[in-house]
Amino acid sequence: MISQRFRKSSRLIQQSMGEITHVVQEAIEGQRVVKIFCAQDVESRAFDQVNARNLKQAMKKATAAAINVPVVELLAAIGVAIAIYFAMQQSSAGHLTAGEFTSYITAMGLMMPPSSA
Repeated sequence: MISQRFRKSSRLIQQSMGEITHVVQEAIEGQRVVKIFCAQDVESRAFDQVNARNLKQAMKKATAAAINVPVVELLAAIGVAIAIYFAMQQSSAGHLTAGEFTSYITAMGLMMPPSSA
């Protein structure tokens, strides 16, 4: 879900950067026409509009990135808590020794793939 949002945001950012490039290119190539017709304000407003769209798309991507890490960590913590709960229920009389608890947590940690950071 988050990766789909990243891809969509990245695609929209690329499109908005293309729009910015187009507006800037038109203004630079047609600067004589812009000056003759005193259209500097029109070109400035057009640039501001496409730049605002680009900012909006960049903020959406930043928001998705900021939400991603805490959500994944929360899900992982819930999974660990559930696993510990079931381990406690499976042990005799609901008590684990320190060694059993440590080996259980170590085994859970070894099941996770290494991070690529």
